Amino acid sequence: MLWATNATKYHQGFRERPLQAMESYLRGRVRNLNLSPKRCNLPVFEAVMNSLQAIEDRTSSGWKPSDARIRIAVVRDESQGTLFDGGSVPTIKDVVIEDNGVGFDDEHFAAFCRLDDDFRAAKGGKGIGRLSWLSAFQRVSVSSV
Repeated sequence: MLWATNATKYHQGFRERPLQAMESYLRGRVRNLNLSPKRCNLPVFEAVMNSLQAIEDRTSSGWKPSDARIRIAVVRDESQGTLFDGGSVPTIKDVVIEDNGVGFDDEHFAAFCRLDDDFRAAKGGKGIGRLSWLSAFQRVSVSSV
């Protein structure tokens, strides 16, 4: 039974607490995401969507959309050979996505740090992009200048 009220009281031996008291365990959330091989492109899609939304946020402040840039680089492990050598497709080593969007101001960084945030809900965002990155990749690095 889940009790969700703003008042703290006792009912049949259970103490009710506001839902804000819930905590999330990051490793468990990533593990439970269960990113299937059919959805292996989801983390890259999510990162590109973040770039598009960052550019949209920047253009709403008077910046010209024609100045928008997103760079996507897929780096393969060439130690396995290349397609031009007649070998198989080398393993993807890194995926780098760069944009010149709004960046991490205080508001955007705070939303980035909250799991399942509804900061982008009006634009269709679900707040799970970061979880998909952590599920798919061994290492994730995010920077803002």
